[in-house]
Amino acid sequence: MNKLTTRIKLGFGAIALATAVPAMSQAEPYKDYTPSEEVVEMTLVRVDEGQSDNYLSGLRKTWVAANEIDQKLGRLKNFSIYMVPYGDNEFNIVLIEPRWVCRRLFGL
Repeated sequence: MNKLTTRIKLGFGAIALATAVPAMSQAEPYKDYTPSEEVVEMTLVRVDEGQSDNYLSGLRKTWVAANEIDQKLGRLKNFSIYMVPYGDNEFNIVLIEPRWVCRRLFGL
């Protein structure tokens, strides 16, 4: 049974490799898109019901203050906080930070 399982796995691997190689040869870098100089960091937070105001006041003292310093230093373009006001979701607060990547920070 082990030899049969190994052969099946090798067969699927060979098929995957054979179909992936033509797809890679068709890709042309920078033809369909323009590279961005920023990375968007998105944090999804689940806050217990009725605790959003407490969490947001804590963010104001820590996360917002740190991002305002990063903005003044030029490392951060802007930042946002979004609330999800409906449903039993996995998260109900979204924190977004578009940051400049190493090209800008390290002169690349």
